Amino acid sequence: MGMDLAARSSIEGFHSNWSGWSFLGDCLVACGCDVSKMSGSNDGEYVDAKTARKWAKSVRREISRLYVADIPEDQPFSHTPEVLRDEDGYSLLRWTGDGVSVSYLQDNNNLLGFLNNFLTFLEGSSGFWQY
Repeated sequence: MGMDLAARSSIEGFHSNWSGWSFLGDCLVACGCDVSKMSGSNDGEYVDAKTARKWAKSVRREISRLYVADIPEDQPFSHTPEVLRDEDGYSLLRWTGDGVSVSYLQDNNNLLGFLNNFLTFLEGSSGFWQY
């Protein structure tokens, strides 16, 4: 389950589970992107090439300013990464303690790799459908 993106170009598609899709949306919002074309369901909604490139450009420009707060959930081995910007000082302080770790997104290799794969997809997709 999750979201599958089908590129208009001939590049390979992109898949994310729902937690990852939410994380990507949070990154876009934290970077000031308009996510009104980002679908919350597998309805085939289309994102045009201009929007896709704009999203990628915005995130690449702002990525060094993003933090991730890793917030434990009730279930063992479960967590929700929350994306924050460096000027969100109050938000960053709010997450200290209680098993929460806060780090720069660019220092988290797993999330950074996932995000970079998404950005590369956006840049080469020529627009995409969300299924």
